[in-house]
Amino acid sequence: MRLKTIFDMDSMNKAVNLSRLSGVNFIDRTGIEATEQSSAGDWLVGFGLTGYREYFLDGKVSPEKKEKMLKMVATTIGAKRCLDLPTGGRLSVEIIGEMFISSKTGNLIISSIAAGTVLFIANKEDFKDLDSLLSDLSQVLVDVSTDKKTDFSWENYEI
Repeated sequence: MRLKTIFDMDSMNKAVNLSRLSGVNFIDRTGIEATEQSSAGDWLVGFGLTGYREYFLDGKVSPEKKEKMLKMVATTIGAKRCLDLPTGGRLSVEIIGEMFISSKTGNLIISSIAAGTVLFIANKEDFKDLDSLLSDLSQVLVDVSTDKKTDFSWENYEI
């Protein structure tokens, strides 16, 4: 079955083909002040087949629209060969480069195949036992990439 092509205008005022995205993540920016370059509020970020950001909704966009678009993009990506995120986002295994615990921040990082691009950060303040989380997520990626079922739950690691 062929997917219906859906476009949306993002915060950069460009039309983006949402049906071509391979990852989407909601970024909670609670407590982060607005700057000249960035408005206050949460973000929604969509990633293309190359692993780079291709879709962006900033803090000026209503929470309702961001939630609607998150669900729409995650549904379009589908569940096969994907890693679900605790934010409601979803990443295709094809755009995940590596996972590691940052020696600088102590957070677990899921990086993109695109240079210098981060797909998801598991903050050490929000998750317990990041070493076990990294180990279990690594196994999940191996399983998902070889079309095996997994019963991984982020809730087991949330503080």
